[in-house]
Amino acid sequence: MASLSFTKIFILFLITLLFSISNADFPPPYKLVDKVCNKLEDTDVCFQILESDDRSKFAENITILTTIAFNQTIRHANALRNELRELKTGSPGELKSLKSCSHAYTHVISNMKILMSEKKLFFDWLSHSSCCGQG
Repeated sequence: MASLSFTKIFILFLITLLFSISNADFPPPYKLVDKVCNKLEDTDVCFQILESDDRSKFAENITILTTIAFNQTIRHANALRNELRELKTGSPGELKSLKSCSHAYTHVISNMKILMSEKKLFFDWLSHSSCCGQG
């Protein structure tokens, strides 16, 4: 019976040791997010957007954060465009304006998707920029 307790304690010790060793290689969570967002005027929105994606937790380069920001922007633009399309009440002038706005969002979303599909060019440009000590 004593050996069973020793075995349990030893296994617990090994798990604790392995966990502490595996965490030693990682930087503090959201280190780059902190660096980027604290340089912006609207830090709260920046943190909200970037921390909504788990990839930002230990992101090591601005490319990951930019991808997250673009994906979130496209997602929110799609949601807003869909809401605009569902609005059916209002004066003819208001409805015409909403339809025009919806079309504008469609073009923005399309252009952002094109930019993301050409992300190699975009990220090459971004890596040479002076943002956040990345270039």
